[in-house]
Amino acid sequence: MKYLFYFLFLFCLSNIYAQSDSFKIECFEKMEENDNSLDSVIVRICKFRNHLFKSIGEPDYKGRYSYQYELFRIDKKDTLRVNNLSFFNENSLELEQLLNDKLKTEFQADSEIFELKSCLEQINFRYFKLNEFGISFLDDNHMQFIINYGVGGACFNMNLGMVIMSIREVEKYIK
Repeated sequence: MKYLFYFLFLFCLSNIYAQSDSFKIECFEKMEENDNSLDSVIVRICKFRNHLFKSIGEPDYKGRYSYQYELFRIDKKDTLRVNNLSFFNENSLELEQLLNDKLKTEFQADSEIFELKSCLEQINFRYFKLNEFGISFLDDNHMQFIINYGVGGACFNMNLGMVIMSIREVEKYIK
């Protein structure tokens, strides 16, 4: 419920700043106190069209952040949590394949680097469904699609696979 304020704030902000550009992205970031660590929790909410993209970064005992991603659709009367597929159109399988191809290319290239090899061997690389990706915005023009491979410890820095695409590239897949 405490995040309801952020949603209302963003919703009001979007009504105040009426936009003619369908690619306008508005983001709000806030640091929140963390009872489990000296490091703050990072909450970032971006509004794009009638959706809110929320990422919550929580630090571990070493100050390294792990993120959770949520997607909400803003209706006239409510803000509803939805899955990634509801944001994309009937061409979403094409986007899913493109994201997996890019991830695989990056993973294979990294596998050739001797210093990374032992960490990458811990990852069971596979095909990822669109609903498995975390989605966020890098800036006003780029979306990032993130996969958590589930490795930690000394390999924490290899835990994420990421594909960055311009909004123009993703446009044909959005409802």
